[in-house]
Amino acid sequence: MINTLMGYINMAYSVPRPVASFVFSLIAGIIILLVGFIIALAGAVVTLHIGGIGGIFGTFGVLWGIIIIISAIMIYNRPQQHALWGTLVLVFSLISIFGSLGGFFIGLILGLVGGVLGIIWSPDGN
Repeated sequence: MINTLMGYINMAYSVPRPVASFVFSLIAGIIILLVGFIIALAGAVVTLHIGGIGGIFGTFGVLWGIIIIISAIMIYNRPQQHALWGTLVLVFSLISIFGSLGGFFIGLILGLVGGVLGIIWSPDGN
């Protein structure tokens, strides 16, 4: 039983994975998520007298950040679908301008790099 388990573990680590794309995309998603939280909180506080409607703008940033984080995890877990998940990271990084200012543009740039790396990644290293 232990040999079977070790075989599965070795097989999982032998699959080439787009690690650079994963790291860039994950960091971008985290930054966009945090900036979205800050903007949502600040917007809700500033517009408290009209029901906190200003927080809606930042809520979109939180949503985009969550989608980018999930896409980054899927880039790593399903490398055979790297182009799909890389495209999602790229698109939602661009959309994050509306909602979290692209994570003060740092998340935007990291997301663009991570998305492009996810799209052009090749399992054979070429």
